[in-house]
Amino acid sequence: MRNRHNEELFIYSRNMNHPIVTAVCGITFPNEKYKIVRKKSNAYSIEYVYEGEGVVRQGNEIYKVGAGDCFILHPNTYHHYYASAKNPWKKIWILIENNYGFVDHLMADYGLEQTVVVKDFKNPAPFEACFELARGSDPTRKIEPLLLSLLSDVSDFVFIHETGSGKRYADELNRLFKRNLYNTLTMKDCCDYIGMGKSQLTELFKQAYNDTPMAYYMKMKLTSAKTYLEQTERSVSEISMKHSFKSVYHFSSFFKKHTGMSPTEYRLKRKLK
Repeated sequence: MRNRHNEELFIYSRNMNHPIVTAVCGITFPNEKYKIVRKKSNAYSIEYVYEGEGVVRQGNEIYKVGAGDCFILHPNTYHHYYASAKNPWKKIWILIENNYGFVDHLMADYGLEQTVVVKDFKNPAPFEACFELARGSDPTRKIEPLLLSLLSDVSDFVFIHETGSGKRYADELNRLFKRNLYNTLTMKDCCDYIGMGKSQLTELFKQAYNDTPMAYYMKMKLTSAKTYLEQTERSVSEISMKHSFKSVYHFSSFFKKHTGMSPTEYRLKRKLK
């Protein structure tokens, strides 16, 4: 039997002497109207996307997730996540009450206390084991070992794959900048393209290039504009338009801030050398 969100779910419950008293395991089937909002919760929700796409917001961070991705929603913060209208997700999940701070300790032990989205995890098996346990009727079986296995798998994946992938994401963003040197990109465009939240993407890029993404992008435009000033007879207005600045004033102000001189002064100085 499915609920109004088109989900099949089962409740695992134990007495108060167990670390995990209640856990709800479920499978969400494609539903373009699927939307969950939790203003504050004492539970962790750990989810895996089989297929389709969706958007996850935790606090002020927004992430796009798709097939093969895993995400962890942490307690005591705002959650809002929903399926893509055009390609709604199918996912499997486990919602765990954080009794006595037990799950907090596990997250810290496995280094996942800051992890929200794990891209390309591609391993539903540990989620399915928890789901099958909750669906079963054996009262002697415990969910704690399965949760440990799940968190261990996620932690190992993050350590092995994501600790070395920051440069790859940063390089991909750099290539996006080069392709759009004469267009306009925003930080939202960058996050949507990479599929990562602003804070996480900014940190990865800074580690690789020692600068924030947008500052780096604008410096690329500046370098290109200098080349046009030095090697062409195009007007300052034309160069400004070429690089998609809002106005000549904006371009000139930006140029002077970073070079100490106006575009016209820079051109004259370079020609005198």
